[in-house]
Amino acid sequence: MTNKALFKRICLVFVLLFLLIYAGRVAYEYRNEGKAPQMEVVGSASRDEGVKVKNYATLKMDYAEAPGVTQVLDQKYEKVATISSDTSGYQEDENRLYAAIEQNRCVIQKENKRGLPGNRRVEVVIGVKPERFDEAVRSMEGIGRVVSKTVTKTDKTAEYKQMLADRATLEKTKESYVMLRQKGGSITELMTLEQKIIEIEGQIQRQQVSLGEYSDENAFCTINLTLQERTGSSGMGRTAAILWSALVWSAGVYAAVLAIIILTGLAAVVVVSVLKFSRSALVGFFNSPGTGPDTPDAETAGDGEAERNGA
Repeated sequence: MTNKALFKRICLVFVLLFLLIYAGRVAYEYRNEGKAPQMEVVGSASRDEGVKVKNYATLKMDYAEAPGVTQVLDQKYEKVATISSDTSGYQEDENRLYAAIEQNRCVIQKENKRGLPGNRRVEVVIGVKPERFDEAVRSMEGIGRVVSKTVTKTDKTAEYKQMLADRATLEKTKESYVMLRQKGGSITELMTLEQKIIEIEGQIQRQQVSLGEYSDENAFCTINLTLQERTGSSGMGRTAAILWSALVWSAGVYAAVLAIIILTGLAAVVVVSVLKFSRSALVGFFNSPGTGPDTPDAETAGDGEAERNGA
């Protein structure tokens, strides 16, 4: 292979390396477009990300069992609207969002803000009274450009009745322990009964808190809204911006890779040169007159001469 052909192959390898880096960066830019580079969380409710906001409401229905006999049924349900929107005028639409929340007398139950100017995002969980739910949803739809929207309604009547039954069972169990305590017994038995009564009272209190979420005073429906800032041009302008950004990044990385390769090559050349020089110096040292391993010393030469004269 001639030096010219070898040079062409080396150049081709470096060109393919740059194209590989560039293509990977373009794919990364497309995949991560719109994601916030930094997160800053501000919570108006709980700061625990693992806590899920749950709201329940009650629907009263008149059910006619027979002529002249009407029964009122209470349906417990959970109604959730999830709206995802984006906007190029983020600050203005964010102000409109909070104005709509206040206008519809909603309650912000959870709020997360993240990102830097140019790529900001706000996520809010809003509690709204059931009678204002549809109006509030329409108000939120007018903010920014709606990307997706879902509304779900789930019946919770069976769960509510089960919780009532569990509470009744706990209260009966507590009454039984209290009656046993009144009969007396040893100190150990009384202490054991007291501990069980305390545990059951704790369970009853937790159950009471859960049932409070279903009360008419706390009746809310939920709106989960996400507003994402949209920057840059669309279509070909957006593609050109991504390609240019990927090109600038790839050029910097490629230059760093070339510098590493060149420095590694220079280091290898220096190491090889040092090894060759050391080897030459050692060979010259051992092959010099009077220092080689096969050169007889003066005493050995004298003994040989004396043996020849005696013979």
